[in-house]
Amino acid sequence: VYSSASNATSELFGIYEAMVQYEYYGNEFLFLTNVNSGLMVTRRTGNRNNNSYNSTLSSLNPTSGLVAIENSWIGIYETIGRTNDAISSATVFDNPSTSDELVINDVIGQAYFVRAFNYFNLVRLWGEIPLRVTPTTTETIHLAKSPIIDVYAQIIADAQTAAILINGATGPGYPKQYAANMLLAKVYMTLATSPDLQTDGISESQYWQLAYDQAIMVYGQYSLVSDYSSLFTDEFENSTESIFELQMSQDAANSQMGRNYTPYKYKLGQHFGWLC
Repeated sequence: VYSSASNATSELFGIYEAMVQYEYYGNEFLFLTNVNSGLMVTRRTGNRNNNSYNSTLSSLNPTSGLVAIENSWIGIYETIGRTNDAISSATVFDNPSTSDELVINDVIGQAYFVRAFNYFNLVRLWGEIPLRVTPTTTETIHLAKSPIIDVYAQIIADAQTAAILINGATGPGYPKQYAANMLLAKVYMTLATSPDLQTDGISESQYWQLAYDQAIMVYGQYSLVSDYSSLFTDEFENSTESIFELQMSQDAANSQMGRNYTPYKYKLGQHFGWLC
C-alpha cells in the first residue's frame, strides 16, 4: 500500500474519514463536549429541561448509558486503529529524495499527529484508557488501561515524531508540522496546570517554557481573518486561521453539525436545532 504516494494518500483519506464519521466529529463527539461544557442545552430526545441529555450532560452529570458517550469512544478508537495500521505498515525514509518518498513520510507524520490528537481527546475525557499503539489482534483485544501519565508520554512522543516527519508534500488542506507544534504546546500547558501529572523532575515553570517553545514555532505562520463572519462561508475553507481543519461539507451524509446548530425550522431541511 505504501509503495507510492497515491496509495499512501488514499490511506490518509481513510484516517481522516474516520474522524468525520457520525460517531466522532460528524456529530457525537462535538455534541458530547458542547453539551457537557455547561454552555448549551439540547432538544435531543425532547424539547424539555428534563430530557435524557439535559438532565445528565447539560447538568454536568453524565451517565455511562448515554449513546453519545459510547459513540464518541467508538469513533475515537476507530480513528486510532487506522493510524496504528498506517504507522506499523509504512516505512519512513531517512533521507527522502523523490516526491513519492516525501509524500509517504508526510502521510506517516500525519498518522502520528492524528494518533496524538486523538489520545489527547481521550485522556482528557476518560483519564486512564487502553493505550493501543499497534494494530489490534485477538491476543490484544482485551487490553488493560494505562496510567494517565503514560498516555501523555505517548502523546508527546507521537507529536514530536509528527513535527519531524510532516513536510507539506501532500499539499493544501492537510496540516503542516506546525499543527504538531501547537498540539505539543497545548499538551505542555495541560501538564503545567496538572501537578499530579508532572514527572521526571520537570517543574510547572519548565512545562510553561516547553509550551512557549512549541507555540513560538507556530507564531507568524497563521493570522486572524479581517472579517470574523467570513469564517462561516464556503470560500473561507482552510483560511489563514486554520492550523488543523477537518474537510467537511454541511451537505455531507456523515456530518450532522449543520442541522444540529441550525435553529428549528430556520430553513426547509436540516434544521434539528439540537444545540441551543
